[in-house]
Amino acid sequence: MALSRSSSVNQEYKVALRTNSYVELWSKVQSQLMRSTSFGLLTSVSSRNLFIAHLSETLLEPGRETLAGMIKNLHLHHLVIEYLGASSGACDICELLLVGVHQTQVNYGRIRKVIRLTQRAYDCSSNYTNRQCEIISRELGAFSSLRNPLLVVSRVQFHDINESYTILLHELVKKRDRIKRKARLARLCERTGSCCLVASCGVMGMASFVHAAHGALVAVSAPRLIYRCFGLGLFPNNKEKPINDSPSTTFSCPNPKKSNKHKSRKNKRLSSQLDVAGKGLYILINDMGTMGSLVGRLQDEVEHTREWADMGAKNSKRDKILKEVVRELDLNSLCFMELLEELEEHIYLCLLAINKSRRSLLQEIL
Repeated sequence: MALSRSSSVNQEYKVALRTNSYVELWSKVQSQLMRSTSFGLLTSVSSRNLFIAHLSETLLEPGRETLAGMIKNLHLHHLVIEYLGASSGACDICELLLVGVHQTQVNYGRIRKVIRLTQRAYDCSSNYTNRQCEIISRELGAFSSLRNPLLVVSRVQFHDINESYTILLHELVKKRDRIKRKARLARLCERTGSCCLVASCGVMGMASFVHAAHGALVAVSAPRLIYRCFGLGLFPNNKEKPINDSPSTTFSCPNPKKSNKHKSRKNKRLSSQLDVAGKGLYILINDMGTMGSLVGRLQDEVEHTREWADMGAKNSKRDKILKEVVRELDLNSLCFMELLEELEEHIYLCLLAINKSRRSLLQEIL
């Protein structure tokens, strides 16, 4: 019962992985890898680097050239630029690992060939023929002489990447929180100013009412006083021309409200960009951590297999040792290939997460 439940969960996990974007990305990479392998383009370091550079332009969204143009033309915050650079670097790591996984699968073809040749590996009563011993020792010797393809990214590199990404994430969160605090303070000041304005208007209203009450008393006695003054000739009777307040004499002042609104919108956009970058970087740190642990285990397994293969190649004449070597390789082969497939799935999922985050950030920028 538990076994059937476990198999159904694994099946659901695989179905969830095989989305359209996942399958499209997988097909794109595999077709290029197979073509490059058939033409022998992954044999040298220089050709492998060229292949990876070409693969980056195919996989990364937006591409490096597009991104360089954006950085040049748009005034992006330096933390946003750093995140885009970090995601590009993570894509490079993923591509290196994809090439390493593919090359490991090709190399393990020799181990599978050995296992197929020895269908009676567990039958201790039968002995290998001289022809079998010759082929087994040759294939095992060839495998042990091959370099470990997964060592293309070391544990130290994964540690350094994780450390630098964690520092960048801290800076992104700190800057975003600072902008949000400033925005909250500005809103608080605005509300406080509005309350003060209402209160001052109330006070002025009361003052006007008191002033009007005093003015009423003045108005009762004013006509007689004015008549007497004019009668005595204290005031001349000529009318002065009103001053013409033409539009040409008025001066316009800059509106601080508009500049504050513009600054507020700009800070809001930057806060959204930093938020998207922070979320993308957080997912990236987790993905790189998972991949780092898987790569470390697989690197050790490959080295372990190389040691056994070397022992088998050196003891080709000793049938008992050769049988034990083949038995050990057969036992470890299935578990190793499953672990390698798991790493490959995590790489593709990491690439999809990188592109999704970069597209979201691009929308916020534009």
